[in-house]
Amino acid sequence: MRRQPEQQEEEQILLKQALANILWAVAKLGLTDDSFVSLLLEEAKPRLSGFDPQGLANTVWALATLGRKEEAFMDALLMEAGPRLASLNAQALADTVWAVAKLGHRGSAFMRPLLAEIQVKMPSFNVADMR
Repeated sequence: MRRQPEQQEEEQILLKQALANILWAVAKLGLTDDSFVSLLLEEAKPRLSGFDPQGLANTVWALATLGRKEEAFMDALLMEAGPRLASLNAQALADTVWAVAKLGHRGSAFMRPLLAEIQVKMPSFNVADMR
């Protein structure tokens, strides 16, 4: 039985979300299996355009938490995340700026729009958002 295009599209969306969630969980648990993380990144890179903004933020946080300076992957991720910064909440913005700095992308072209978005949303930041 052949799957319908709508079902295939939904499966791709779920796969993208799953990849972001698994990367986040691996980092949260402190797992350092380089081959597994490399496999996840290999699967995620061609799908980054379909990650939602939170998935992109979680992925950059996971890389920083794991200490993985994946230059080509980060360049692709930040290119996708840039236009979607306005969709991030305060926590995601804070996590993203921390992660980008930790990974050494301080001078990247991504930082200017990231800091501008933080400045716009700064009045709405509160302690509850920053957990």
